[in-house]
Parts: sequence; C-alpha cells; structure tokens
Amino acid sequence: MATDPPEGHSTHVRLICSTGGTNSFSDPFASVPLPDGGYVVADYGHDAISIVSATGQVVRTLGQRGRSLGQLLRPRGLALTDDGLYVTDDADRVQVFDLDGRATWSFPARALGAPAVLCRPHGLARARNGLVYVADTGHHRVAAFSPDGALSFAFGHAGAEPGAFDEPRGLAVAGERVWVADMCNHRVQAFDLDGRLLRVIGRHGHGPSQFTHPVGVGISGERPNPNPNPSPNPSPNHNPSPSPSPSPSPNPNPSPNPHPNPKVSRGRASSSPSTRAVGCRC
Repeated sequence: MATDPPEGHSTHVRLICSTGGTNSFSDPFASVPLPDGGYVVADYGHDAISIVSATGQVVRTLGQRGRSLGQLLRPRGLALTDDGLYVTDDADRVQVFDLDGRATWSFPARALGAPAVLCRPHGLARARNGLVYVADTGHHRVAAFSPDGALSFAFGHAGAEPGAFDEPRGLAVAGERVWVADMCNHRVQAFDLDGRLLRVIGRHGHGPSQFTHPVGVGISGERPNPNPNPSPNPSPNHNPSPSPSPSPSPNPNPSPNPHPNPKVSRGRASSSPSTRAVGCRC
C-alpha cells in the first residue's frame, strides 16, 4: 500500500544544477562539497583537480600530469578535512594539498624496487581515530594509515565471502563505521574502525537493495531511532560471526545513538596485500 512521504520529504529527485561537460571535465571520478556551496572534482581524464564555485563555474585547477609532488596521474578519490584535501591517484599514493591548494606531502613511502603498498587506490576518508582509510582497489582490501602516513593495518582479501573484496571502490566513514562499495561483488559492506565486519548490504541485480557494480558510497543524515525510549541498560544481540546472508532489515535492538545511513575477528587484518590482484599492474 502506498503511503505519503513524511512531512518535509519528497519521493522525487530533481536536478538543482549541473556543471561541466566535455569542455570542462573528462571522466570525473569523485567530488566533495565545499563550505561555501562549491565543490572539488577529481578530473580523472585531465589529470587535475577542479575547484567549482556554487554557481557551477570552474574557478581554479590544481595539478598537471606527472608523478612528482603536486602533479597528478588520473586522480580517483577525494577527502576534504579541516587541514587539507586528500587525493588518491594512479601513482599509487595519497597526496595532501593544503587549503591554499599547495601539495604538502604524500604517502605511503615506497623504497626503490619495493612493491607498492597501494595499487590503484580509489575512495578514502579520515575517521575520528585519526586514521585515513583507503580503498586499496588493486589489492582487494582497505588500508588504514596513521597520521604520519605509515600503514597501520589493512583488512580484507580477494574473494566473494563476507568481509572479502573484489575491487573495492567507494569508501566513506560515519562515526565508528567504515562503509565500502565492493564493486565486483555488487554489494556494500560495513566494518568497524578496527576492520571487523558488521554488515553486508545488497546483491547483484537491478531491484530494490540490489546493485550492479557500485562504485561510490556516501553518508546522509542520521537514521531515525525506531525506539524513542530505549531501556537504560540495552543489551543488543551480538553475533561475532557475521551471517553469510545478512538481512538489510534494521537492527531489532537499536543503539540509543544509531549510525548514519549509507547511500548507495579483524577480518584478515594484515599489512600484506592479497596474492590475488585481478588486473593489478603494481
């Protein structure tokens, strides 16, 4: 039975504005909003970062093609923090630009002849614990880096079982959860900040709660608490072993402080990449 949407909400999506086209961008991979209403775009095909005003005009471009600090090689992921802009690119690194647009440093360090710590990294986000989580796509894992750029730990491995990945792309952090768009497994997975699997959402298909190659994940608002008067001593069920076929239904014992909704054992935590790296050229 159809019902009216809640007051102040709409069941329709409408276009507010658009920017770009072939004259402005070439295969833009990611964008993040700016406090002034503008946004930053990872212009993959032009090896650049574009700053766009609230009116949709490209007002500044950062970077040029290359592997040196400040240069970019097909940028893929963006994360804006209070101290700068973090960018992943095909040089298998994360570069940090200050708020004036100057590249200040990059990580992880790579010794001459050593294997790459990252391979084709995509989405990334910084969590409240200070770690930067990066979707390490070519190694089929998520890598967590400390504030000094050192690899702290990684979780996930190549595979299709819960907790494994097949080319993870989009990544977002909300509170104590890391949400990952697991592209070739056609699903979204949620982990805690230590890499323990919490939830798997979706399967391959075109229907509700199904995905076909999801490449991005974002966070929007907070999920309403279905229990407005929780017990003073809640005791939610805890299952340390995630079900191989998790249900997308809400937790029957919600926390008084639920996590925001996603849009779209420390699971093999290790600093060693998976031995299966489909298409990895690192």
